[in-house]
Amino acid sequence: MHFAILGFLFTMSTSAFAIIGGKDANIEEFPWHVSIQVKDSQEPHNCGGSIIAPNIILTAEHCMVFATTHADGRPMPQNKDRYFVKTGITDWRQSSAQTAEIKKVVFHNVYEKFSGYDVSLLVLDQCLTYNDKVQPIEIGDEAHENITAIGWGMSAYPNTYPYVLQKAELKVHSQDEATKRIAETSVLKYIFKFFGSFESPMSTLIAAGGTGTDTGTKDSGGSVTAADPLIQKPMLLGITSWGNEKTGGYVRASYFKNWIDQKVQKHSKKCR
Repeated sequence: MHFAILGFLFTMSTSAFAIIGGKDANIEEFPWHVSIQVKDSQEPHNCGGSIIAPNIILTAEHCMVFATTHADGRPMPQNKDRYFVKTGITDWRQSSAQTAEIKKVVFHNVYEKFSGYDVSLLVLDQCLTYNDKVQPIEIGDEAHENITAIGWGMSAYPNTYPYVLQKAELKVHSQDEATKRIAETSVLKYIFKFFGSFESPMSTLIAAGGTGTDTGTKDSGGSVTAADPLIQKPMLLGITSWGNEKTGGYVRASYFKNWIDQKVQKHSKKCR
């Protein structure tokens, strides 16, 4: 029963999540953002991700696993060789991009869909060359009333997908408001009821948007950011994970910073 519920809910939100109600952006504004693409596909863009080291991309774990699970409930990884990473592009079709193969996917060992542990790292087969269109971003932990989401995901219903990168400002919900919005959602309320409380998932999530402006299909794995008030530069606050008509769910990056730092230290390359 446990795994049947998880499998059903997982299937609902496995396809990468899009910017609804956004506007055109330029990669120079968001040089850490990448497109994770499927090889030999007519619609290759699948998920977003963020550069956090010259050879490491931070993304959502569900971008790299199948909707079905192993018998014990563990996610079933997809073949990493089906994908590659494209960087430094405003239009995901651009050929003038740095690309890299995925050498390894580092999964989080506590991952369960909707629990907030929707985080993974892609270790690239080479180092990216930094320039004005390709730059890393640091993880921040400041509280903000508004955050910026970016992506190439669905921009309008039912199936309108932009070629040009989109951005949108989202209002962050308080924990009480987030709990209320999730509780009003016909399917998500069951998963939180099943796990026993809202507090545990909400400690790992940022809830924002959901009322006309939001992320959507194929935005998953991308960043939500806000400017640090002291140093006046964008900081990565969350990873696009799931969404519905009430709210978007974004993995709280600061909650996983120690785990991310440990894995980056282990897998990062020394680049010239």
